[in-house]
Amino acid sequence: MRCIESVRAADDAALSSGVPLVCILVSEAGRPRPPPVWRRRMAEGQSSVRSPLYSFAFVAPNALIRGVFTAISWMVKPPSAGHVTAAVATFADAARWVRKVTGRPYPNIEALYDEALAAPASAGRIAVATRSAS
Repeated sequence: MRCIESVRAADDAALSSGVPLVCILVSEAGRPRPPPVWRRRMAEGQSSVRSPLYSFAFVAPNALIRGVFTAISWMVKPPSAGHVTAAVATFADAARWVRKVTGRPYPNIEALYDEALAAPASAGRIAVATRSAS
């Protein structure tokens, strides 16, 4: 799955450059949910992050989906105290949260999101997770 590979590559880059790892996963309205095997792989990918500082924001317009994500986050202990997660309604909310928890400005985070949105859906729209937003 390219999303998991993308997070692993970003984790490697963050480790080698000494910067926090930031991932924002956007669940677009109307898109089908990933099957259980993909959700399990995504969870395994999350737990294998080695960066000591990792901020993961899950964007979902649906409050029920955000609630499920939050409940699961409460039950699963992060591998490191520096790993934090949030479920938010919009990308703007995610960008604000990332800036708040990291204390970094990330001036091009919105441009990265726009770049990902401009990519064809078949491309996987993973530009945000694979480029530096420092």
